[in-house]
Amino acid sequence: SYDGTHVASMRIASNDMARVYAKNLSTGVWSMLGDAIETDVADIALSSDGQKLLVISTTGLISLFEYDTTDGWVVNRPTIQLDWTYSANAGQQMRCDMNANGSFIAVSNPQATYSNFDDNGDPYDFTDSGKLTTYKWTGSEWREIVVQHGVADNLKTGTCIKIDSFGRTLTFSDQEVHVD
Repeated sequence: SYDGTHVASMRIASNDMARVYAKNLSTGVWSMLGDAIETDVADIALSSDGQKLLVISTTGLISLFEYDTTDGWVVNRPTIQLDWTYSANAGQQMRCDMNANGSFIAVSNPQATYSNFDDNGDPYDFTDSGKLTTYKWTGSEWREIVVQHGVADNLKTGTCIKIDSFGRTLTFSDQEVHVD
């Protein structure tokens, strides 16, 4: 969180899960906020107030959990299922981030394959080129607003992503690998 009173953690193993911890400012003691979110986890992002947790799974399922003092962590907005093409085990490389209040989210898979057509209409693929997509919450649905594809084999666009607190600026990196 923006003030350091909430932190999120994830465990990737046979029991994948995400957890959020809150710090009691009077005692300085950290305790888990709600129950652990047991789901297939590739990456997580926490809102600035620590009350929203964005989770992307290795299968491309994007869920935004919101903390409710009665029900714990619940999904109050529709989930997004990505239909990207990527190599085996690449789902573990998925990345996500969100702005301060969770109204903009960005997701990437550096190992996504980009397929297109050349000037002659012949198909081609860029293997492990990467893909990055940004969504905006409209109040009733997630609207895709930016899509960025890597344009070379092994470029791995979206290796690291970051969206600013307002959702206006997105930064990302490529990891170009040269093989001779």
